[in-house]
Amino acid sequence: MKRCIVATFLSIVLVLSVMLIPASAAGRFTDVKSGDWYETFVTNVAEKGLMNGTSANTFSPKKTLTRAELVQTLYAMAGKPRVIRETSFEDLKQDWYKDAVSWATSAGVTQGLDWKTFGPSNSVTREQAATFLRAYNENVEVHNTISDRSLDSYRDKALVADWSAPSLRWAVDKGLVKSTSATSLLLEPRRSITRAELAVMLTNYEKLTYPEPKEAGENLYPEILQDLAGRSFVFASGAGAWGNVLSVKDNGEFEGYYRDTDAMGGEGYDATRAFCNYTGTFYVKKKVSDTAYVLGIRDLKMKNTPGESFIQDRILMTATAPYGLDNVDDLYLYLPGKTTADLPEDYKTWDRSAAETSSLPNYGLYNINAGYGWYESSEN
Repeated sequence: MKRCIVATFLSIVLVLSVMLIPASAAGRFTDVKSGDWYETFVTNVAEKGLMNGTSANTFSPKKTLTRAELVQTLYAMAGKPRVIRETSFEDLKQDWYKDAVSWATSAGVTQGLDWKTFGPSNSVTREQAATFLRAYNENVEVHNTISDRSLDSYRDKALVADWSAPSLRWAVDKGLVKSTSATSLLLEPRRSITRAELAVMLTNYEKLTYPEPKEAGENLYPEILQDLAGRSFVFASGAGAWGNVLSVKDNGEFEGYYRDTDAMGGEGYDATRAFCNYTGTFYVKKKVSDTAYVLGIRDLKMKNTPGESFIQDRILMTATAPYGLDNVDDLYLYLPGKTTADLPEDYKTWDRSAAETSSLPNYGLYNINAGYGWYESSEN
């Protein structure tokens, strides 16, 4: 009897252990063979849900990658965050990529081909894939994308477009894009990338390491805060119904006030106003590029407790949190000269100058979590 029980137990353990062993793509997809150069990479991205098969049992490793597939993959890699604003592109015909496109354009991963066209079925070139991934690295993962890697040793360097050169330098430097020839250095920047090649890029991207963050509150670039001293930033509705003005002083210290007034009155008052007077201190956490830094906030304090109410000059005043800085972990600081094509669409909806020029004329702040943009006041 005991032997029977033991034998049954061992059988169950054996079955469970087999179930827990990750299945190779060679077993899951009929078009990925054991020993194929891309087998382990396809296994990795499929296992993690970053890339799906093109059917229940095929991956189509040699198929040209489309723009819809690429944004869907990056959306999955970001954890499929909640979409704040739906896109208005008119050529999004299938539901499976709509959220990914909305997220990617809002987060600054990519743009449309024009204001009404995204081109979901368009193929992606190798230089375009590098550009997507670098934008994801900078605007979503918030990591440094600066690279002085030269592409001069590549025979086809002349084919690299000016707009993609910074991205390809970064991708080559990080080992994400490699030569396509075993006998000479070739980038083939304008060749369409395959699904297998993207699986390789994503797997290698996951292996990238960055320096450990410094102690919270440590200011890494004090000269940046010196440049901000005396500048004010505005977060406001276009109609002027509400607004928040933040003024930076020395050493990153700032003070601000938020106001939202409504003409609706009541017993003993003629209008209502939500308000917040607050102070805090910025510190620079990291440099992402020559025109983008990440700011942290410490000692954020409000003069009044949220929810506190009183009547002043026949206005019902109600204290709130500082709208625009709520739900904030990090702020992007954009410097003058930042290419507006690289900015998140969410930022550009708040800063009109970013939507009208090719590079930022002034400084800007961006609440990464909430998608709120602060533009520099013209009165500075």
